[in-house]
Amino acid sequence: MNSNTLPSDAIATALLARLDTIKEFIVARIVKDYNALAAHYAVEGGWGFTRTNRYCGAYSELSKFAMSQKSNDRTNGLYSIVYSNEISMEKASAAAQIEAEAICLAWHRKLVGKLGAVETCVLHHVGGAQYSMTVTKAGVAENIQILQQIVWKTSTRGTWFAQFPARIYVGTKFTPEAVFKARFCA
Repeated sequence: MNSNTLPSDAIATALLARLDTIKEFIVARIVKDYNALAAHYAVEGGWGFTRTNRYCGAYSELSKFAMSQKSNDRTNGLYSIVYSNEISMEKASAAAQIEAEAICLAWHRKLVGKLGAVETCVLHHVGGAQYSMTVTKAGVAENIQILQQIVWKTSTRGTWFAQFPARIYVGTKFTPEAVFKARFCA
């Protein structure tokens, strides 16, 4: 990701510092889903879709990570393509990089919408998709902490997308987003 993709404010800088962690999480998800798909649709020599289940949303998207594929030349064969059980980590890593950058950009928009402009921002990886963020804002003497997570959802079409629920604490007191905006983002 470069400076043309994401603004260069304190929140963007903090998110970019954790880009690799987000990418690793995405790669792990791709590998897990790919292996589950290969096990579920196992055929001789790999895995594949029958004519009746060929278009199954996100699952068919995972076929692009196959290390190899071969056509089934049988005239009455059920499987037109058989994919390798082995995943291409190079393809998974490249796709995860693009997705991690898009997630950082969406996450940035969400945080700026919640917090407005901030002076400093430090993002701590708590574990998994859990993050803690400490920010300072002009005119706010109390410590501001955001407990943040990335929640992965799947659309009805099988497309992955991220949501970013957060809890904002001013001092040690939970502060709803609407109250925070009214008090500190005027």
